[in-house]
Amino acid sequence: MVQTGLRISETLALDWSDIDLENGCVNVRRTISTEKIEGLPKQPKFEFFNPKTNAGFRETPIIDSGLQRTLSELKSKRSSEL
Repeated sequence: MVQTGLRISETLALDWSDIDLENGCVNVRRTISTEKIEGLPKQPKFEFFNPKTNAGFRETPIIDSGLQRTLSELKSKRSSEL
């Protein structure tokens, strides 16, 4: 997500519950990785993890109003499909 300061692995790990459109912010609570753990024969293609440090858990503002509008439209569309 442009202009949020999120890493790619944090952005890919986002869920709709992490995006607060009312307050215009994103809550970073996890990251995603494709790293394989040595010694485990069968592993998922990707796995969710907590951020490496406590500073990784954070709330970051959505400063781009266009992005906030787009996310709002996507969330509404997604809700109507369910």
